[in-house]
Amino acid sequence: MLFECLDSFKVSGNLLVGTIPDRLIDCLHLKSIDISRNNIAGSVSSNFGVLEDLQEMRLNENKLTGSIPTSIFNLSEIKVLALQSNSLTGSLPTEIGLMRKVMSITLNHNEMKGTIPTELSEIRTLMHLHLHFNQFTLDAPAMTFAGTENYTYITDCGDPSFALVEPLKCKSCTMCCNSLNACQKTENLKLTKIEITMMCSVIVPLIIGIIYYIILSVKSSTRVDFLRNERPLLNMYNHDSVYSFIFSPDWLARGLYLFTMGLQVALYLIYLVSSSFDEEDNDWIFSFRCPGNDLECKDEKTVNEFGWVLFFFVNIFNLGPDAVLSVLQLRRGIAMQDILLIISGFLLFFVTSLGFVTSSFYNSALAEKNTDLITNAVILLFINDLDEQVLRFLEHLYPYWTMNSKQQVNRLLHRKLGDSKKENMGEIRFEASWEGSSDDA
Repeated sequence: MLFECLDSFKVSGNLLVGTIPDRLIDCLHLKSIDISRNNIAGSVSSNFGVLEDLQEMRLNENKLTGSIPTSIFNLSEIKVLALQSNSLTGSLPTEIGLMRKVMSITLNHNEMKGTIPTELSEIRTLMHLHLHFNQFTLDAPAMTFAGTENYTYITDCGDPSFALVEPLKCKSCTMCCNSLNACQKTENLKLTKIEITMMCSVIVPLIIGIIYYIILSVKSSTRVDFLRNERPLLNMYNHDSVYSFIFSPDWLARGLYLFTMGLQVALYLIYLVSSSFDEEDNDWIFSFRCPGNDLECKDEKTVNEFGWVLFFFVNIFNLGPDAVLSVLQLRRGIAMQDILLIISGFLLFFVTSLGFVTSSFYNSALAEKNTDLITNAVILLFINDLDEQVLRFLEHLYPYWTMNSKQQVNRLLHRKLGDSKKENMGEIRFEASWEGSSDDA
């Protein structure tokens, strides 16, 4: 008679042993069962399916074995099904889709196998679906959760996946765990890293160019003179970079320019792709730990805002000069309607912003400590200096051809201004600096 009057049975965390009491089935109006965090063994009885008013079933962190009876999923009123951290086996039946009011399903840290039923996607009330550290394989269903924030969908979709018979793929999971018992958040961005990079590296300089063109078209002499910026062209490119060869009339020099830029872009793309969570061979560090006794996953990364501020300054002082030069070249090229200056400014902005965005994404994937942020940033900055290293290599291998190419660049840019006096002075300064460097050598 006592059991018939119960609507809640909670004995969690008492180190109880034995099996689940059969007399609980007599409590036909039972709404909550909590036997979690004990040493209860045996299996989950199929007779629980008669408890039509049951809203919470918490049997987690015990020693339950066997498969989950199908009758459990016929409980239409259930809102919480917590069976994690047991030794449950078998597969997950399609009847799980009948639980139309359930908000939390936690079956993680068991030994279940098979595929994840697509019927789960029909449940619109879910906020937490935890299936990690099991043996589920193939494709996990795409889920639609009740809220736009604070929902969690965790499976074993991480890499490496050697503990699984076949890899598990999950495009809508909020977190993926791997066979090393570590997890990582997936990115919920609608745009991929490649798309974001293209926006920063291509669309931004195009917008800058269009804005300058529109402003320069305005018949306001004061503004136009200000925007024209009569700074000497020799101050608008890096003399120590092979990128200056775009202004050379020698097609071999321009070919070296294109080759170097293509090599830089290819190197950046390798790191960019490696920092994409969706790629199979990515460099993501799985820094989260998702224990079976907690719904929350803990991030073991120690990177903080101070580290990112230092990262920003390291990059801005190294990449900033090229970014400024690219904008100046775009600005002067539009004012002078010079296609070479426009192309040079556009491509320089592209490769510079590509370096910054790649470094940011790669650090978000790999950095575990503040020192990792700086170390990775410095490594990637070597790629940014590739254009200067190529020029130094040419100066040692073909010194006279390189010197002649640099002189041709100076002459061409001075000719654009029609300033012969500056041209002569520029050549004198160039020859003096060249002779000085030769004497030092």
